[in-house]
Amino acid sequence: MDYLWLYVHAPFAAFRAFQAGVYRPTSPVMPPSAALGLILNLAGIEMRDPTPDFTTLIREDIPHLCLAVGTVTPGEVATLYQQLHSYLKELAWTEIRSIWQ
Repeated sequence: MDYLWLYVHAPFAAFRAFQAGVYRPTSPVMPPSAALGLILNLAGIEMRDPTPDFTTLIREDIPHLCLAVGTVTPGEVATLYQQLHSYLKELAWTEIRSIWQ
């Protein structure tokens, strides 16, 4: 059996559950589904099934992997906001204001 050790440091990563709200809890560890997607992307393997459907399905012929996900050091805690939305709003407001002047 071959092993691939992958050390990932991403201080900007946020792994959130599917729920609505502003302040949502974040997992301190990368979920196995995200780790699988990352490894397949690095290998250039598409995991999405190309069949036209209402939902995106996972292909049945992706390689079988045994994953072990953990932390080497405790994660950092920070507040993460999506600033792009307010930026676009300000940009649109500036453009509208310049039209009126």
